[in-house]
Amino acid sequence: MKDRAVLYDNYNVIQKRVTVKPFVFKNTVQLRPGNVYNRTDHNKSLNKFINLGPFKYVKNRFEDVSADSPKLDVYYFLTQYPKKSLSFDVLGRTTSANYNGAQLNLNFRNRNTFKGAELLTVTLFGSTDAQVSGQFGGGHPLTQVGIQTTLSWPRIISPFNFRNDNAYIPHTSLSLGYSIVNRLGLYNLNSFNGSFGYQWRENTHRSHELNFLTITYVKPASVDTLYTNSDLYKNNPALKHVIDPQFTFGPSYSYTYTNTTETYRTNTVYFNTKISGSGNIIGLATGADTLSGKVKRLFGTPYNQFIKLENEFRFFHKITSTSQIAARLIASAGLPYGNSTILPYSQQFFIGGPNSLRGFRARSIGPGSVTPTVYGNTGNFLADQSGDIKLEGSIEYRPKLFSIVYGALFADAGNVWNAKSHQAGGTFGSSFLNQMAADVGFGLRFDASVLVLRTDLGFPILKPYIPTPGTNSSSPVFNLAIGYPF
Repeated sequence: MKDRAVLYDNYNVIQKRVTVKPFVFKNTVQLRPGNVYNRTDHNKSLNKFINLGPFKYVKNRFEDVSADSPKLDVYYFLTQYPKKSLSFDVLGRTTSANYNGAQLNLNFRNRNTFKGAELLTVTLFGSTDAQVSGQFGGGHPLTQVGIQTTLSWPRIISPFNFRNDNAYIPHTSLSLGYSIVNRLGLYNLNSFNGSFGYQWRENTHRSHELNFLTITYVKPASVDTLYTNSDLYKNNPALKHVIDPQFTFGPSYSYTYTNTTETYRTNTVYFNTKISGSGNIIGLATGADTLSGKVKRLFGTPYNQFIKLENEFRFFHKITSTSQIAARLIASAGLPYGNSTILPYSQQFFIGGPNSLRGFRARSIGPGSVTPTVYGNTGNFLADQSGDIKLEGSIEYRPKLFSIVYGALFADAGNVWNAKSHQAGGTFGSSFLNQMAADVGFGLRFDASVLVLRTDLGFPILKPYIPTPGTNSSSPVFNLAIGYPF
């Protein structure tokens, strides 16, 4: 077999038949010729072989170069996964829009697409979601079907030579997707998305994601007259905005720090910040200004122009081995300008629901002091209240009660606002603290490790559209969700 060895960058690759190109291992083997053995570099190499993707097992062996030599030869024996696989998933979930539902995925994977350890994933999916909680009726269920394709390279694709010497494999990813979203009885939306960028870990705690380009294009396929003829739609700018065409394109960068996996610590934290934008360079170059009637188009479509900053901080304090205090703070804002006067709906912020303010129905609060019923009787029609700015805080006491059952006492507060004037009382200003919504409540978590089923009962104690705190009593809101709120 050694006569089949292919020399590449100080190591030899031996294969019965060429299934992996030698350059794949360029930044994988951390032990260099002539270096003194280092166990850290040895473990890094083993981790990197596994993290490349195509290999299921790796073992190594050291052999003396000769009987009287202090030098060693190192051999790595790699066992590959089957190159192609097909899987079927059934998922229960709580979405970022605070809907609960199920999703079916049919996944095709090729772990070594071009013999360079590239991972090609094609997913066909279908889902249905609805809201389970109190105020303003049950809303209209959402169904979604689509396809998502991702090609991931286990290295940085760049004209520059990046050397990676830590234990983690950086990735370059290209993704394309399409879905059709149906809100039962109201509207259908066609949604296209694509992105290209890098993901890498600096160390155990720090990770980065840089997308050079993220594209989203959303256009209504059909809109039911129940939606357009309703008093809510005619009078509520937020509902009109839901079905506006959206065309965003631009870069984004995200940084995450976390040590929450280190369970031996008394205090752990999670922090994520993300900055993104759309149409900034082309908008400035062409002098886009919607307010002056200078609406600019790309490929015949008006594009969105904005810059957006998102921040989330979580803190966990272990009281005993079976109880803890958990807290979260969110402070995020987007600034539309030039070709836009408001953030596109897919980029806006929402508040309320099982992962947010649990004493309020999802998307029923804000912006600012806008009253949910100011545009008419909501009945079974759930308002999609949204904003360009979001402030939210939560604190929760989580004791273990017995077996897999945990309890929770919680308090939440926050709201969303518009950056520019669109709705009376909805613009962010100096009185924002007086426009905070708040709730308190309790709940149970059934934590079976692989699945956490959560129930929360939230009591609204402060509503931004009721100026007198003493008059804020309201019916509690029941929330059913999967997973912890944060």
